[in-house]
Amino acid sequence: MVYDSLMSDQEYYVRNPDSENARGPFSLDKLQSLSEAGQIDRESLFYDEQSESWRLLGDSETLCAALFPEKKKLTLRRRGELPPQVPASPPVQSTADSAAQAVGKPLPKPVPARESVPVERSDPSAPERSGLEVADLLAAAEGHTDEMELLRVQRMWRDRAVALSLPMMAFLMLLSSLSLFAGDWKAIWGCATAPLDADWVALAENPMNLLGLLDLFFAMLLALAVTRVYSLLRLRLMLGTGFLGYTAYAAWTAGSAQGGYSVLALVLFGAGVYVCTLTIRFSLMLFSGLCALAGVSAYGILRVFPGILS
Repeated sequence: MVYDSLMSDQEYYVRNPDSENARGPFSLDKLQSLSEAGQIDRESLFYDEQSESWRLLGDSETLCAALFPEKKKLTLRRRGELPPQVPASPPVQSTADSAAQAVGKPLPKPVPARESVPVERSDPSAPERSGLEVADLLAAAEGHTDEMELLRVQRMWRDRAVALSLPMMAFLMLLSSLSLFAGDWKAIWGCATAPLDADWVALAENPMNLLGLLDLFFAMLLALAVTRVYSLLRLRLMLGTGFLGYTAYAAWTAGSAQGGYSVLALVLFGAGVYVCTLTIRFSLMLFSGLCALAGVSAYGILRVFPGILS
């Protein structure tokens, strides 16, 4: 362009309108780099040597053309929209037609051209949609869209649920083990303080203590992040809830109010931990964990204080 040859060797001083400190000298290429970086705009000032004064860059047409070129927008044609009509060139008469006309024979009847069918919009009241801008295309390419942001948020909460599941279930199984040991806590304490005189056979004959040892084993594996025990843990929850629930239901039918509350507590605990082994939704896992915590805590209290409801 003309301004490239005229101003390529010139140097310029620029400054912001609200600053007295000038920067420079800069070549035209350097000014273009500053413009692309957003450090100068049309409101910036440059020193004009001809007028010996500071002028706005927006007042200089040549500098504006060099530093702030017009950006074209990319537009997408809607489906079904016809391209712009190109004026048809006049028909070219073939050699055969010219010869027939010279001899005097009638020309063949021209074939009528196909009429163009106008394409109607599905919703005439909808406003015209402007074309996509380059910024929108770049944002979609870099993943800065609403859909990608929603996926990132969902992935973040899924990672939090996975990180919470193992320690929470390990803690719940530890509480379950302690609640099962609570019925014989005096005998267990005596065996722990005097292991040589302990009656280990009597402790092993109680199925609650054996189930408590199993829950303690599961708690250790979950604390070590061993996820392969999920299937065995689900089996333990189903069988344990069935066995303990049956004994509590039998006590309830015998007239013990504690048995009914024990059944409810066991169902809450078993169902809560079971759901925690299946879901990766943070809200559902947190709710299930709280239900399991309430159930195992209530069952432990009923085991420690058997006459609390009488």
